[in-house]
Amino acid sequence: NARNIALERLAKDDDAINKQKNKILLAVCGDGASSGRVAGMLRKSGYENAFSLKGGLAGWRADNLPLVK
Repeated sequence: NARNIALERLAKDDDAINKQKNKILLAVCGDGASSGRVAGMLRKSGYENAFSLKGGLAGWRADNLPLVK
């Protein structure tokens, strides 16, 4: 039941995740660098369960983990 919300939408639209403060939020990018910053920003904004995927999608693929589109 995951939803993809682009960083640009988060920057413009506070309502994109406003009601999700108690849910787990996972930030993902290509290599983990940008998503780490976003997860930190979300935690500072009160989203205690915001995390970043270590190594991003590149790390996920390197570990041969499944991806579904």
